[in-house]
Amino acid sequence: MSVNGGMHPRWNGTGDELLYVETGTDILMAVPVDSADVFRMDLPQQLFKVNNASDNMRMYDVMPDSQRFVVVQDVEDETPRKTITVVENWY
Repeated sequence: MSVNGGMHPRWNGTGDELLYVETGTDILMAVPVDSADVFRMDLPQQLFKVNNASDNMRMYDVMPDSQRFVVVQDVEDETPRKTITVVENWY
């Protein structure tokens, strides 16, 4: 249930929770659901803000254990933190 609407829906790994990004707020929401006898849903809960969620691609995914997320976030500091060394023709 969302008053503002939602985008990028995804079931969690166990199938008992629907995740979506609330339109206009870019907040990842979780709605517990039960579909054993009759489809029932609980009130949505705010999880955390997802940057750039209004883009056309989903900016998050949930791990199969439903306990952790992978989220694409903007980096505020543009300075590279690590360097990459590419070695060509090394053998």
